Amino acid sequence: MRLKVDASFFLSGLDCRILLLSFLAIFLTVFTGNVHAGQITLTWDANTEPHLSGYKIHYGQASRNYDHQIDVGNQTTYSLATPSGDQTTYFAVTAYDSNGQESDFSKEVSWTPSQTQTGSLSVAITPAEAEADGARWRVSGGAWKKSGQTVSGLITGTHTVEFSSISGWSRPANQSVSITHGKFTTSTGNYQKQNNSTLVTLTWDANTEPHLSGYRIHYGQVSRNYDHQIDVGNQTSYSMPPPSGDKTTYFAVTAYDSNGQESDFSQEVSWTPGQTQNGSLSVAITPAEAKTDGARWRVDGGAWKESGQTVSGLISGTHTVEFSSISGWSRPADQSVSVTDNALTTLVGEYTTFIADVPFIVSQSAGEAPLHVTFTVSPPTNPYASYNWFFGEGQTASGESVTHTYASPGTYVATLSIFDVNRTLNEHSVTITVNAADHANEPPTAIISASRKRGAPPLLVKFSGAGSRAAGEREIVSYQWNFGDGISATGRETSHTFELEAEYEIALKVTDNFGNTDTASMTIRADSYLSHILPILIHLLLED
Repeated sequence: MRLKVDASFFLSGLDCRILLLSFLAIFLTVFTGNVHAGQITLTWDANTEPHLSGYKIHYGQASRNYDHQIDVGNQTTYSLATPSGDQTTYFAVTAYDSNGQESDFSKEVSWTPSQTQTGSLSVAITPAEAEADGARWRVSGGAWKKSGQTVSGLITGTHTVEFSSISGWSRPANQSVSITHGKFTTSTGNYQKQNNSTLVTLTWDANTEPHLSGYRIHYGQVSRNYDHQIDVGNQTSYSMPPPSGDKTTYFAVTAYDSNGQESDFSQEVSWTPGQTQNGSLSVAITPAEAKTDGARWRVDGGAWKESGQTVSGLISGTHTVEFSSISGWSRPADQSVSVTDNALTTLVGEYTTFIADVPFIVSQSAGEAPLHVTFTVSPPTNPYASYNWFFGEGQTASGESVTHTYASPGTYVATLSIFDVNRTLNEHSVTITVNAADHANEPPTAIISASRKRGAPPLLVKFSGAGSRAAGEREIVSYQWNFGDGISATGRETSHTFELEAEYEIALKVTDNFGNTDTASMTIRADSYLSHILPILIHLLLED
């Protein structure tokens, strides 16, 4: 039976504003396994500001001096390739709102090459009868372990603990555990004995408070007077055997934070003996080739079923459908399905073949810096896949089509990794060659400026060629002036006196260090006072 608990409550006193975002806690995890060699994962606490638009990762090789940034949108974890070189890289995160306002930096974390940090984990299974019946645990999809066994050498960061399905027992929900460098972490998985396959399942809305640590279920046989409680950790669904007796049992949920503060009770729900409701479930598997190769499904860890078979007598509420792993196929992700009283619920699980190659095209694979390259999967091959790009210079992106700019000359290996819900399907790489811009035959540009362009002789004019510029990394090495009266000069700045009334054509020729030249010209008029004023006087006299 599914009892919906509305837990849209919040712990008081924990509001924060985006411009005071120095609160952020940031964590760094280094992965060196099969997902992608040399990958750093950053995670940070979410900001609850209602106008939050996203986050930016800032990093560089000097503490608190970041010369790179990545806009990662509204997510609180991001993976990028390990920076090249042998220096320490420093990371911090900022948040920004819908108006473009950006917070202060979070606290700083750092990563040094060969800085793989590990810790250990041990999980106890209770009760002992469940372990005797074959209950086991594993971490991050590894080998199954018995209660109390220890797994060492786990990369620091967050890992998932999973519990095996055994007949007659409800297994604990998957747990997220945090592994600390050099530390021994413990956890507990509590199996529940099934009572004639009848369970009471409580679900509630997740609390988004960043300091949330977990939830507690409170229950008793008097409304709003609870004499029992269960700490269920950081999960939003929990199944338990029905309370004994023939009285109604009342339930409510609270949330608690890392300081032990506990919220008010959620709204209350109740369960009465004899209230059990049942429904049925049928799952179809596609395509037919996957069924032929042995694809199966099961619900809540029960027996494996073939495509189209029906499981009846399921308690109304939410159940988990799982698909078997078969060679040569990528199985669908586990799915949550809602079963309704006296109704048949249907579901489809679509298997996809592993990708033999990862076709993608690039807009250009060689050119001068800065080189803008668009990478496009053509065509997208897997509706369940995520496309992850590693550009070969420490930056990453995701999506079916992305554009990246290579600012510096060099040879880069760009890699596309396609991930599905279970594993990396395949990778494909292309070499991008970025050349330095060739300005060898590009001429400089001559530009003249003058203190005045007209006046009575003798007319002193100051000239400058400082606005002239050479192409690329070249430089101007020669400035040659011709004043139009038989006199010349050199230098970036000069001056000349025009003695006679006349129009003079001034020329500046500049030469760069590769011998390329350019010439600019300007007209200077040297005329007397009368030559200025006489036409005006004549015009006025004629008007009179």
